[in-house]
Amino acid sequence: MGHLVAEEVGPQDFTALKRSYPRHWGPITKKHHIKLTRAVFDHADDQDLISRPVKFGKAFKPPGKRELRKAGINRRAFEAGELRRILAKLDGERRYTQLRAM
Repeated sequence: MGHLVAEEVGPQDFTALKRSYPRHWGPITKKHHIKLTRAVFDHADDQDLISRPVKFGKAFKPPGKRELRKAGINRRAFEAGELRRILAKLDGERRYTQLRAM
């Protein structure tokens, strides 16, 4: 991407930035990176550090709920029955008292 002045950054630059994300990044990482990038420019605009608001374009949006669902985000690691079996095996071991309390 090179070095650009904030006022010169446009939607095509943010599209290129999004395309440059590594393939191994999951949707949550992409979402956090996009939100952080937007927050930096929004803060600069709020504090009058730049002369005009930056246009991000339609392509520079965080992944939607559908993409997060497809990636398996927000699924429970264990079902209730599995947790009960794990806790039953831990029963009586002192070092796992706090885990059982949760």
